[in-house]
Amino acid sequence: MELILGNIILICMIVAFVLSLYSIAQYLLRGIAVYKLAQSRNMNNAWFAWVPFARIWLFGCISDDIRLKKGIKKSFNAKTLLLTSIIIYSIPVLVMIVAICFIVTSFINVDSYSAVQISPLIVGALILFGFILLEFAACIVFKIFYFICHYDIYKDYAPKQSTLFITITIIADLIFDLQALSSVFLLAISNNKPATLNDDLSTNLN
Repeated sequence: MELILGNIILICMIVAFVLSLYSIAQYLLRGIAVYKLAQSRNMNNAWFAWVPFARIWLFGCISDDIRLKKGIKKSFNAKTLLLTSIIIYSIPVLVMIVAICFIVTSFINVDSYSAVQISPLIVGALILFGFILLEFAACIVFKIFYFICHYDIYKDYAPKQSTLFITITIIADLIFDLQALSSVFLLAISNNKPATLNDDLSTNLN
């Protein structure tokens, strides 16, 4: 029995180690790709590619810059990606805090079942449901703009392969959760000459 338990623990540790390596590799690959794309557009804040949340802002800024060069004066990809990503990561923390508060409240009032004392639990449940809906909506909006930004970059750096790249990116991300594949595409095209930039054109995006 101890041998079986030991083997299970060993397997779990190996799986956790492999997943950790994959996560690190994916983070580095994405960082290199976004960094090189930002550098190709002469952005002063290319180092944001290595900072959590800031890297998604930078990714949106690259798309916004492409649209600006195409004559689209108002583009909010960077702001939308940053806002929705903050919501996505902060909601679970808020849910945990609210859940703990109302669980503690339920234990304190465990011997009482009056409507006045039960109502806070109902309010808590409604709050949690609202948070879940907000999280779901933020995830949808984030994914939409996330794919839009990818397509903008693909279209600018590899116009002939843009449709193929965005199709594979969407399928790999939504069905197989392979976000690293899009990073490979971005890195592969980062050395290409973007259609929206001339040799003497530089961008300083703060």
